[in-house]
Amino acid sequence: MFIPNDGITEIVAHFIGYFQVGAEDLRYRPHYDQFWKGKAAAPEDGDIDPRPLGFRETLNVKGFVPEVTYIPPQHSVATAPLVHSVAFHPVPVFVPPYQAEAASPAAPAGMAASSARIVTYSDEPGSTILVASQIKYLMDDDVVVVGSHDYEAPLRLDSHAELAGMAEQGLQVSSSLADLTDLRAVNQMIDLVEEAAAVIRALAEEDFGPADSLFLEVADRIDGHYGNGAAVEELPSLEALMEARLETPDDEPQWQESGTDSLTIDASTTPTTMTVSSGGNLSWNEAAIVNAGLAPSVVVVAGDYHRLDAIYQTNVLRDVDTIDARWPGETATMGGNVVQNSASFVNHDYATKTGAAPPENGFPASWNVTAIDGDMTFLSWVYQYNFTSDHDTQVLTAMGTNTFISTGLNLGFNLLSFANLGKYFDMVIVGGSLYDGNFITQTNVLLDSDTLSVWGDSSASQGSVATGDNVLWNEASIENVGPDAWTAGLPSHYQDAVGRLSQGDTQMPDGFKADAALDGLGNLKVLYIAGNVYDIHSINQVNVVGDADFLALYEENLLKAQDSIWQVTTGANTLVNKASIVDYDSIGATAYVGGNLYSDAVLVQAEIIEGSLDRLMVRGNELANEVIAFLDDMPDLSGRDDDMPTLQPMTDVGASYDTFQSVFA
Repeated sequence: MFIPNDGITEIVAHFIGYFQVGAEDLRYRPHYDQFWKGKAAAPEDGDIDPRPLGFRETLNVKGFVPEVTYIPPQHSVATAPLVHSVAFHPVPVFVPPYQAEAASPAAPAGMAASSARIVTYSDEPGSTILVASQIKYLMDDDVVVVGSHDYEAPLRLDSHAELAGMAEQGLQVSSSLADLTDLRAVNQMIDLVEEAAAVIRALAEEDFGPADSLFLEVADRIDGHYGNGAAVEELPSLEALMEARLETPDDEPQWQESGTDSLTIDASTTPTTMTVSSGGNLSWNEAAIVNAGLAPSVVVVAGDYHRLDAIYQTNVLRDVDTIDARWPGETATMGGNVVQNSASFVNHDYATKTGAAPPENGFPASWNVTAIDGDMTFLSWVYQYNFTSDHDTQVLTAMGTNTFISTGLNLGFNLLSFANLGKYFDMVIVGGSLYDGNFITQTNVLLDSDTLSVWGDSSASQGSVATGDNVLWNEASIENVGPDAWTAGLPSHYQDAVGRLSQGDTQMPDGFKADAALDGLGNLKVLYIAGNVYDIHSINQVNVVGDADFLALYEENLLKAQDSIWQVTTGANTLVNKASIVDYDSIGATAYVGGNLYSDAVLVQAEIIEGSLDRLMVRGNELANEVIAFLDDMPDLSGRDDDMPTLQPMTDVGASYDTFQSVFA
């Protein structure tokens, strides 16, 4: 220890001590004492008063509807039988027989008999023109990629070009008639009938281009039913076929009422079932025309009578399928397509059709004349067109337990029903000529060439595949109700009546009072038409459906793939054209023509089918005997595409937009 003895040392030591104390004071906060005093002055907290809190919130989750005034009601699913939405049979329309008034009583004795002339003009009937065009376009080229596979689908331009070429080939069959029956001015109807008759008389099988099956019948008159180029007593029923296709198989599980029993599916023990449907399209055109604008008991034509009935029916089908040998499935069903052309020509009188007995009111003693100064037209022009493009592309892998994928099932309907019921007259006298034409053209075109491929290795082997089972159906009927035969030349009293009426004289010739054809008509109601009568009806129906599907499978999960079951359907398309024309020319059995009688009828039924090129690459080198027989029985159609410029090989049209064309070709 150092202890200073002198005073200077002691003073220095004190100074240093003071200095250290002052430095320490500066390190403290300058206002610490003030804060400390403020803290001491704050009031103390009182005792805590614990109060129980009833914190219990119940949240009721409801549907969130932001600013929507309409909330859809709750609904439940109920099973019900399938009801057809298409009327397979048009409602029949019959013209009731006219009950003529009784003949005027004879004049009492002592009174002069009045002249057989009653000039009473009623409202004259007018012409009826129907122009209807129903057109539907549907593009449904779907692309479905399941799983993590990186795939960019190419455009299906090749399939579109192939479908366009097939449509052109199918429409070429009926092009001669379709061009003539195209919509035109009324004053050109004479040219229509005369040109159509000339074309029909000169028809030959070489005029229709290449076809697998072609039936051509040209005659003055055609009677009966024809199915696929053969005369038959009874035609097959479309309704029965559709009902059979919609029936549920006995081994298929039926719907049951829902109950309260729980259902547990163990994915570890339940095999994966993949149900894929890329077809099932329905394209339907149906039209029914009933014309009774003029349906008298007696028809008198001073000029010529032209009658023309024509039905053209064409079915075009290309069903060339390619199935990879590794595609899973114990059964592969190809073909099974139904292709049908049905046509009916029915000619009978009104009594045969309805069984109605003629009236019994005696011979006429007078008549009531309604005159039309000019032509009269009954025109019905109907065009129905259905186009569906359903070229689907699917890249699939097994997933889930029960998976259903549908990229087809498109529905397209064009329906029309028209009935023209005019005023009734006992007799119609035409000062000019009568042009009577009924035309029906029907065309179905279906492209259903499917490609089923497997990418990489696949351990799946269970399931089934069906690529056909398509229906192409044309059904047409022309029914003429009137006299079985026309009488050439006018009796003298009819010639007298035509001459008088053309001069404005409405006095009835005496020959009508004892005319056997007028027995029972009583007071005659007569319609006189100074010009021509055009009775033209045309129905043109076209269905074009493209369903060339591309399906590829790949294995993403070995455990799921090896036990998976694949049920694949790429066909089952239905194309239907139904047309019916019922033309009431007369409800009697008497018809006279003063000029020439021209009658022509034609029936064309054609099929262009390419389904013999189905390629089934089965496992191993064995091919089923029934498949060999099927392929050997079909003709070689390898040169068919050479006749169609729109159906060129890929080497002729340049680079392909389908990146997999070179792989699967």
